[in-house]
Amino acid sequence: MTRLVGSLIALTCTVYLLAILLFEGALKFIAVNGVPPYLPGFYNVVVYVPLLAPAAAALGLLATILLWARRNGTLFERAHLAAFTLALIVFTWTSCTLNLIPPLSG
Repeated sequence: MTRLVGSLIALTCTVYLLAILLFEGALKFIAVNGVPPYLPGFYNVVVYVPLLAPAAAALGLLATILLWARRNGTLFERAHLAAFTLALIVFTWTSCTLNLIPPLSG
């Protein structure tokens, strides 16, 4: 389970970072102008991946808390998953700040 959660977290951040690096103007355009109603296919990665981040962050946080509480795995494995989870929480926070994740209320 730990490897699955860690892989999901790493995949979420990696796909997003690759999209940002490959399509330089995508994030700047969306952050400045908002999400237009129609986007070319490759820009959709920049829009939809941040929507998965809160769910993956919640799953990672739950898995990290359970691992530390039950002391499952080695210390390195627990610290590794905790670092991945922290990175995804920062990623989610940044996405919210850039208005790439719509607010839940509203």
